[in-house]
Amino acid sequence: MRSPAAAQFYQRLWELDEGYAQVNRALERMRSIRGFHPDELARCSALAAEARAVTLSYLLEVLQESESKEAGRLFRTRRRREARQDDA
Repeated sequence: MRSPAAAQFYQRLWELDEGYAQVNRALERMRSIRGFHPDELARCSALAAEARAVTLSYLLEVLQESESKEAGRLFRTRRRREARQDDA
């Protein structure tokens, strides 16, 4: 992943993670409001935690694939350059 794209990706990843943290904080604060069932709020928190894990796992998997391809491309470029230097 190129630098500007990588910076944008990591910014968005942080925003997503922070968004899920905000959801969990809000759900926790809801516990102090009468009328909400604590067990149901706990279930909602668990669902949010699952959604966070699934989302971040998918995005990081895509990043890993991209970085692996880039590493392979850079490795091949370096090997060709080294082979040319050895031949010279």
